[in-house]
Amino acid sequence: MRILLDTHTFLWFIGGDSRLHKEARRRIASLGKLRLRMSVTELVRNQVEGNAIDVLGIKANHLDALARLPFHHRDPFDRLIISQSLAEGIPVLGKDTTFDLYPTQRLWS
Repeated sequence: MRILLDTHTFLWFIGGDSRLHKEARRRIASLGKLRLRMSVTELVRNQVEGNAIDVLGIKANHLDALARLPFHHRDPFDRLIISQSLAEGIPVLGKDTTFDLYPTQRLWS
């Protein structure tokens, strides 16, 4: 199963944050540890590669979906995640209930 991770979900996962519940942790599959002595680029690269996470690039159909979204959510990065979810048919793993205002599947329990 493919899942889009909201930014906080990724950060909580790699940092071992207790706010990420067991079901979300199970969906991601393995636990990472946050290392603060490296650049953000190195951190993301290491965690993405080390946890077998694929980065979904921005495609033209994602931008088409983004242009059609109503402004329920003002965060431009969350709006992009929502548009990718809709265009790709992939659920989003995140706690932001504003995502529920869009016709996308949000996983969080």
